[in-house]
Amino acid sequence: MDIDSTFDFLIKQLAEAGLAGKPNQHGLPAHVRMWVRHNFRCAYCGCDLLNDLNSFYSAQLDHLLPVAQYEELKDIEDNWILSCFVCNHIKHSFDPVQYSNIPHSVAVTADILKENKETLIDICRKHLDSRRKEREDLRKRIKGMISTTTTDN
Repeated sequence: MDIDSTFDFLIKQLAEAGLAGKPNQHGLPAHVRMWVRHNFRCAYCGCDLLNDLNSFYSAQLDHLLPVAQYEELKDIEDNWILSCFVCNHIKHSFDPVQYSNIPHSVAVTADILKENKETLIDICRKHLDSRRKEREDLRKRIKGMISTTTTDN
């Protein structure tokens, strides 16, 4: 079995196992293709989305380029990224094109997206790394305040 037929077989098996999503032209959920394409991991932070039930149910289909700015690319599969809830939530409407070498005067088409996809994902990863650190520091401060308050009582 070659890689393409193995890929197609795995996608079909996952779809039959219950991974949901929007059907593509072959009737298979595109969401399943993202699971396989991203090796069952968040494309941004790399967390294993099959690790446990919380990780599995936190998986989301993110738009690499935000729909608000790139409405015409919302249904383009190259614009879909498998993401954990945390990365998708923190990324929100971040536009990696603004930080790329794509000229601002150029309209981003499906071809330009495909050509620059890995670079755009890397830009998002860098952005999310710093934002995740900020959020983790906040979580630790809150946890510290709570543990201090509960031990004082």
